[in-house]
Amino acid sequence: MYRTRFLCKAAERVFTMVGLKPEPNAKEILEKLYQETLERVKVLPERSVYRQNVEKITNYRWKVVKESETVEAIEERVGMGLVEELIEQAKSELELIPKFQEWKLWEGDPDKIKINILD
Repeated sequence: MYRTRFLCKAAERVFTMVGLKPEPNAKEILEKLYQETLERVKVLPERSVYRQNVEKITNYRWKVVKESETVEAIEERVGMGLVEELIEQAKSELELIPKFQEWKLWEGDPDKIKINILD
């Protein structure tokens, strides 16, 4: 049973990660990215829903990374893909934070926001 699970996990890494190479230092990289995310998101007001959600998600993931001893445990507990994908997600979040700062969506009047619904 263990051997089968190991082989399935190995196959998943090979087939799922087209374009992303395996990261031997994923745990350390994730810890640094999550620390940086939590620091950078502070530029947004505390009332910003985006900031609140980023902090909740990042704090949870950071806690999982710190508590987990294996990459597989991180992947299983977070449930959002392989660690290489989590790294890419964290990097994307860091790119998005300055955009939210520029857009200042928290300053808008929700009654005046026009929403286009695509059919």
